[in-house]
Amino acid sequence: MRICPRKLPLWLDALQWQARAAPYMHAKEPAWADTLLKTQDDTTEAFRLAISELTAETERAWAHKLVASLTLPSAPSPLTAGPATDITRHLLHQSVRFMEQEDHAHSLSYLLEAQKAAAAIGLHLTEGGPVLEHFAPEILELQGEVEELQQDIERHLSICESTKVRVQADQQLSDCMLGDDSLDMDIVWQAVDSFKYAVVLTRELDIESEARALSRLAMLYLQVIKDEEKASHYTKRSVVLALSLYPVPVHMPWYQDVIRELQKMQNAATQRHQEEWHRKRQPILEALKDELQALRKASEQGTHKLIAHLYKHHAPQDPTHKEPSCDADNIKKAVLTAIKHYHPDKSMKEPDQRYVLHEEIIKLLNEKHSIFKGM
Repeated sequence: MRICPRKLPLWLDALQWQARAAPYMHAKEPAWADTLLKTQDDTTEAFRLAISELTAETERAWAHKLVASLTLPSAPSPLTAGPATDITRHLLHQSVRFMEQEDHAHSLSYLLEAQKAAAAIGLHLTEGGPVLEHFAPEILELQGEVEELQQDIERHLSICESTKVRVQADQQLSDCMLGDDSLDMDIVWQAVDSFKYAVVLTRELDIESEARALSRLAMLYLQVIKDEEKASHYTKRSVVLALSLYPVPVHMPWYQDVIRELQKMQNAATQRHQEEWHRKRQPILEALKDELQALRKASEQGTHKLIAHLYKHHAPQDPTHKEPSCDADNIKKAVLTAIKHYHPDKSMKEPDQRYVLHEEIIKLLNEKHSIFKGM
């Protein structure tokens, strides 16, 4: 059924007359009251569908008229606050729709109108007049709904403002980089402040928006300011928040950016650690040259010779670790036992001589173990 917006004045009048019938509901038959509530629900839905076909500005104007007309000084009832709350919730939903389309101006306009409407309903419910006794439970429930609605509106206002700030900062940076060859650092630092403000606006309110703003900060510090320490800090914060989302936004470009940079940072850190470890090992390996040569010679003579050499010349620190039997039936078990006895443990200091020696011993033992795999 097509809803005709030209009937809006009639529906608004109908809702006002239905609200005036509230004081008589308790004196009528239950069927009469049920019919009245059902009729009002249908009228409210028709009103909502009709304003949805209007321009954004006109839709907000009609929503304002409905809320204003139903929250005039009078005894609050489900027939006054109910339709007003439904239309206010509609405004919130419309703002979210515009936000998803990245139309931040319209989204903000709807949110501000919803904010005013919710405040008017809340005032009507608490100070509109004496509540009819038989409506007390419904009014209490409506107060809870309106409070929850106000919290949702405030949360989305923060998200909308945060998104708007972030998009504006991105645009400023884009314009700046497409301009002349010299980079205006004043604009860059303004963008940094904007992204930080976007983070603050959504902190503990919307995880995804906060993570997106942090990702922009990370990329800015990494690609423009060239501050790897701060880039790492904001990258990690963004990833931690993103991983707490369900589902994780793996297909979003901002998430892919920070994950890619985090992996690069981790790989670079691993490489630096390996290079440093290699540098520290070299003089120790030189000092152990004769002992390592003797170990390799024993290894070439067979597994049993290697194990015998180990326990004779490099006994384990734990006196309870005795040389295992190397007869034909136990040779594989003997290698595994030796690996346990000589594995570098936490009590050794990296990279002291004993630690490096044990690393080299484990390499030889693992070579032997690989021969016995599958036997």
